[in-house]
Amino acid sequence: MTSPIVGISRLSEAEVRDALIDGNPLWKYPWPVFAVTAALAVYLVPSFSWSMETARYSPFLILVGVFWWWLLLGPRNEARGKMAMLGAAEGDIQYHLEDEGMVIVAPGAAGTVLYRDITDCRETELVFRVTSLGATNIVPKRAFRPADLEAVRALLNARVRPARSSTKPR
Repeated sequence: MTSPIVGISRLSEAEVRDALIDGNPLWKYPWPVFAVTAALAVYLVPSFSWSMETARYSPFLILVGVFWWWLLLGPRNEARGKMAMLGAAEGDIQYHLEDEGMVIVAPGAAGTVLYRDITDCRETELVFRVTSLGATNIVPKRAFRPADLEAVRALLNARVRPARSSTKPR
């Protein structure tokens, strides 16, 4: 590759949420957890006598409620926090994929991720989630033209260690 592949985009909350859900199996597949906890609640609720016995099950019900809240709303809240931390609403982010690594230039910050430091690269519906030794970078697919998107996919497949790369076209 002689010239870098360049993409420019403003990161959206949906893209950050997509990457976060892909990285957490409980957020990616919450329904088995819902089923188990609902079955447990259905088993326990008939045993309530709505007296002092209720207090015995209250911690369980509170814990289940908080856990369900985290499963349903956690990705959205986490994405909003990451967006604020990154300052993503302040402007466009540039992605330069060069011979040795990926340069990311955001408003007020810039960084380089060398391909040899990338430990995992996953492709979701909206983004490439590139994990290096110290951080996870979210590269939105819409930052690149369709022809460049294929080149990005090929470059990441070629440069990231094959045993850990799971970038596949969708």
